[in-house]
Amino acid sequence: MEKTQKIKHYIILALILIFGLVIRLSNLEKPTGGLWHDEATAYAIASALPDLSFNFHRFLIFPLYFIFYKLWITVFSNSDFAIRLMSVFFDILAIITTYFAGMQITKNLKFENLKYRTGLIFALLYAINSSFIYYAQEAKFYSMTFFLISLTTLTFLKLIENFDKKSLIFFVISSVLMLYTQTTLVVITILFTILAFSFAIKTKKLDILFVLANLLVYLPLIIFLIIEKNYFSGNFDIVHFDNSFILIMLQNWFSPVLTCLQNNMPNYKMLFMLFFISPKFWFSILFPIFFMITVFVLALKNNKILRFLAIIPIFFVAFHIILSQTEFYSANIRYTLIVLPIVLMISGVYIAQNLDKKSMKIFLTIFILANLSILFSPYSATKIQRPFGYKVLADTLIKNDINSNYNFIMPFSEKLVEKYYKINGRAESFYMLNAVNAQKTYLTDKEIEEISKKHNMVENYKRYLLSDKITKEFSDYVLTHYAKNSKNIVLVIDKGICMFSNKDMQSILNNGGTVPIQFMRLSKLNNDLISVLSANYKVQKHVLDGNWEIFVFEK
Repeated sequence: MEKTQKIKHYIILALILIFGLVIRLSNLEKPTGGLWHDEATAYAIASALPDLSFNFHRFLIFPLYFIFYKLWITVFSNSDFAIRLMSVFFDILAIITTYFAGMQITKNLKFENLKYRTGLIFALLYAINSSFIYYAQEAKFYSMTFFLISLTTLTFLKLIENFDKKSLIFFVISSVLMLYTQTTLVVITILFTILAFSFAIKTKKLDILFVLANLLVYLPLIIFLIIEKNYFSGNFDIVHFDNSFILIMLQNWFSPVLTCLQNNMPNYKMLFMLFFISPKFWFSILFPIFFMITVFVLALKNNKILRFLAIIPIFFVAFHIILSQTEFYSANIRYTLIVLPIVLMISGVYIAQNLDKKSMKIFLTIFILANLSILFSPYSATKIQRPFGYKVLADTLIKNDINSNYNFIMPFSEKLVEKYYKINGRAESFYMLNAVNAQKTYLTDKEIEEISKKHNMVENYKRYLLSDKITKEFSDYVLTHYAKNSKNIVLVIDKGICMFSNKDMQSILNNGGTVPIQFMRLSKLNNDLISVLSANYKVQKHVLDGNWEIFVFEK
């Protein structure tokens, strides 16, 4: 009987994996866009290895990811499909890992008769989750991170079930892999370690080997911190944060309708309330959120081990929300997704325990149908368009016969487009207008000092943003830095980050708008850059293609 049951459940697991693979392969290449900015940056770093001269700081934050990325494209080619296939690979591994984590937690909870059911429900919840599907189709570190979070959860559960040397070794290895795939996961790694320490102390199994093994995990990171003093610094002024963050997070965690994937939406609660009377809104968004929150809370009600484990996602989300109340950090929704596998497992335990009840069968069926109805609709996670990719830019440059020997001013680095288009002339980054030497040409010393401390960012940029005058120092800087000895200059503009006219910004600032300062300052710098070049060069060609705008200037 046990053997028959095992075969039956393995067949169901195979069907879940096949479904997960098929949906993640659907529209994977996204051929019209190519790699977008974040994907192109990751590709540029990985493809350049072992040369670390480009974006060394980012490599240090994701070292194991980039090393594996390099091995992957060496073996499987650097086509867009092959690159994104790496994320699919790790997400399928994550589904398999969640199955075994679900089985393992039944041992911890002493109801092994439900082990197959719990494993399957956890795997199913992961396989149909739209956020996981979305990031399985993106050439970034997320799917690898989700897999390693699931793996560390599994090894943690094994460790607290059987506190021996073998379990400790696997726990430490998974912690190392997780931490050095994405070293910003230090908070998660510390939380897992503290919980393991707490359990060891409670059961009187804490020994020197356990302490040393866990402390050694952090030794390379400590060395990095000594070498790189700004190791965890980041540009968070592009992210908007308000209390709507919590609503967006819950929607993207539990419902199949994803939103605000690149940046948080100001006052999202107003939009949320507008759709409150819509039956589709209730079916595809509100019901999945209410269902998953309910089963998560009920799972914690009478189970100490699950409450113990829930400390990780609860603390992690609270950590991001509290930190975002300061001027130094803003949490994007996707930053919180890494604890979602733990939340789904806790919820899955309660569902498995109560699946024999008719009400649970009905609610779970509705939840699955709500997810499937969106996954096979035009709003599916597989159909969501990324920001315009660099293949679009390359095709536009080629189609409009723009000479690759000209000098280019790119939004960021020329390396982001070189997978599709080779720039032979000199290439400079427009983003360097944010550097301190450039800031001195349009900001006061006091403004620069306050901005560097991230104090009152809007107020300290406001004078410049509202100014109609371009300083002579700024004009000279542009002509010296970008236009020196240049007969022809190609200015490439990403309208996704430079979308506002000076008039737009004046309206936003004078009416108390809530647009991230990054978009406004880059828009202003871009507008001033165009004005300076137009005053000193003739516009030979002007092309607008989707998110990309291109000016060709001629002396």
